[in-house]
Amino acid sequence: MAQSMIAVYVQTDGSMVEPTSLQLITKARAIANGQRVVALLPTSDADQTVATVKQYGPDEIFVLADDRFAAATDTEIADGLYQVVKQVQPNSMLIPATVVGRSVAPRLQAKLQTGLTADCLDVYFDGETLVQVKPTYGDDIMCEIICADRRPQMATVRPNVFQAEPAQVATQVTNVDFEFHPEAHIKMEKPTPIISSSANISDAGVVIALGRGLITRN
Repeated sequence: MAQSMIAVYVQTDGSMVEPTSLQLITKARAIANGQRVVALLPTSDADQTVATVKQYGPDEIFVLADDRFAAATDTEIADGLYQVVKQVQPNSMLIPATVVGRSVAPRLQAKLQTGLTADCLDVYFDGETLVQVKPTYGDDIMCEIICADRRPQMATVRPNVFQAEPAQVATQVTNVDFEFHPEAHIKMEKPTPIISSSANISDAGVVIALGRGLITRN
């Protein structure tokens, strides 16, 4: 039976926490309406990542600690999350719509046999039902999607839709029991970040767009 709980997948890169995860913790607190907000944290550096996540006020952090998460595949991450979600049985789950999150989410959804709405711009509750708001038809229409019969209700949310805000909460930290299952046919030797020569528009505070027709020259 689903618990009165919102779970947030916290994506990490070594000792760094992906910012969208913290934004979703803040959003989950804002819409919780009495539900507990918990962070699911697969990590190879528990001390640093737990300290960061605690600053944003989840009620509890479920830590999946294993050195192999430093170079885990998306399937291995989804498998670890699946084991914990089956234990805690949250009512709903929010996942960053990052490159990793978009890959982990459907793998986890398939294991849980539930619904998933991708690339949401907003989420809110109608009673215990998570209403997932996303654009469609070329972003011209906003639609509201619900998962009426299955739990947890799952959604990925685009980066920088919400703002991460620190909160003073007495956060409980729980090291959960799980078994790391290495993927049989894929092994990641060493992750190498791709450094782009251009800035990421999603990280920009201000975007200025210029078009044709500003001046006429003879």
